[in-house]
Amino acid sequence: MHISLKNKIIVITGAAGFLGQNFTKKIIESGGVPILIDNNKSNLTKFVNKIKNQYNFKAKSYCIDITKEKKIKETSINILKIYKKIDALINNAANNPVMKSNNLKTRLEKYDLNAWNDDIAVSLTGSFLCSKYFGNFINKNKNGGVIINISSDLGLIAPNQELYKAKKHTNSVKPVSYSVTKHGIIGLTRYLSTYWPTKVRSNAICPAGIYNNHSNVFVNRISKLIPMKRMANVEEVSNLLIYLLSSSSTYINGAIIPIDGGRTAW
Repeated sequence: MHISLKNKIIVITGAAGFLGQNFTKKIIESGGVPILIDNNKSNLTKFVNKIKNQYNFKAKSYCIDITKEKKIKETSINILKIYKKIDALINNAANNPVMKSNNLKTRLEKYDLNAWNDDIAVSLTGSFLCSKYFGNFINKNKNGGVIINISSDLGLIAPNQELYKAKKHTNSVKPVSYSVTKHGIIGLTRYLSTYWPTKVRSNAICPAGIYNNHSNVFVNRISKLIPMKRMANVEEVSNLLIYLLSSSSTYINGAIIPIDGGRTAW
């Protein structure tokens, strides 16, 4: 089934990251108009050029810090002025930790307060501010629109720390802020789903184990925890996103959807 997002104006944060890039491409392929937001100017510029060459599509992009309310307000007004509407928001930005062997700084007893504050600011404050401004404009559309928040299976279950360490007490673990922010995103989703319920649908996607050139050791470890015995490919997550953005899902609101091969069912 082909799903069309023709002429839908879709704002996506964290657009230059792994998921953001794949989401953006899928939106373009479905006929939508992605508006890209990211705070990494170099990566954002490279990606804009990449999709111009690949799709002959000149994407509008904004290099801003989504934790700054003034910037979000100005950007939302600018987008509305250019496109006359905003149909959807994808809250995708996050400080995803890079798990490195022997990186003890991610352990709870050594975790820096500044790192905690940064993660909370980007994932939660940023998502709140984007929802506050972009969501309000979506609500003013004649036909409303959609907010999709990207959470994680770790917003539903605790992390298995053995995945991230080779030797007990000597390697990195998933930092506490990651789980807390992903739980918080789910809370924000539920709040938003009842705030503008007749005009703005709000749902969360909770992916787990998306393959992105992980080591064979990690792939084997995590696959054992998943009933389907494999990691997800990013296309599977992108397909769910497109469905939730489309008119095929108009009665789905407040849903917290794991896409994890059955991992959270155990």
